[in-house]
Amino acid sequence: MSSAPPRPVLPSQVSPPVVALSRLAAHEIVGAEVVALPVLAGEELTLGPGAAEAGDALGLDLLALAEASGATGATGEVITVPLPLGGPDSADLRVVLLVGVGASSPTDLRRAGAAMARATRGRGAVATTIASLDPDVGIEAFVTGAMLGSFGFDWRAGEREHVPTRQIVLAGATPEGELVDRHALERAVALGGAGWRARMLATVPSNLKSPAWLAEQAETLAAEAGLGYRVWDEKQLADGGFGGIIGVGQGSATPPRLIRLDYTPAKGVRAARSTRRTPTVVLVGKGITFDSGGI
Repeated sequence: MSSAPPRPVLPSQVSPPVVALSRLAAHEIVGAEVVALPVLAGEELTLGPGAAEAGDALGLDLLALAEASGATGATGEVITVPLPLGGPDSADLRVVLLVGVGASSPTDLRRAGAAMARATRGRGAVATTIASLDPDVGIEAFVTGAMLGSFGFDWRAGEREHVPTRQIVLAGATPEGELVDRHALERAVALGGAGWRARMLATVPSNLKSPAWLAEQAETLAAEAGLGYRVWDEKQLADGGFGGIIGVGQGSATPPRLIRLDYTPAKGVRAARSTRRTPTVVLVGKGITFDSGGI
């Protein structure tokens, strides 16, 4: 009697870059291998925040280099300026990237973040001033784009083809002298991380991605985020009268699961909302796995 073939095992995956804030100028951040500076499109090419200071410190005319390289400032355009000898404030600095941001709209900044992320794969850390072009909404757009642009997936053990930069440092202060809002940064990282996780779930091979596997991922997510978690297996679904799910699941060799995640606001948040009725919000979706049945 032949035994069942071994179940494939997915290799460990890389994590998204860590995003941090610094009051230092981009070129002064110790450990940064790359400084990424914005280039704005227009009738005359313009470099964004931090470029003049970085150019002076590094002894480079960055605007002249951009023009000589044919830069236009178009969104997502990347000009690479090598620094084989490092910088005066950081011996780790190896590259200045001049990143086109177009008209610096939120969409432009999101695309610029993705372009910067792709250009800095494999680097330890990158310091940038691009998000400071629009401190109010730019941080969310830029960080989300940078995190999604960093996404990579390894199909075989030992392969690391798309290793993202380890850290992205948002350097310098806003024109008002204050760093970007930390709440805005937290929201941006949450959005980028959610997009990263969604891409990972979608990319996992179908021979591994069963309903039971998806339930395991939900349990891990719930533990990380402090969410309530419950899952119904096929027996519990049958006992609970979930005939529709059971019926559809019969079309698959892998039994169905029903997953529930609950978020309950902290007591302080509930108290602040006690003067008005807060409705319960329910989001319902279908996890598409192979074979979900009925697809």
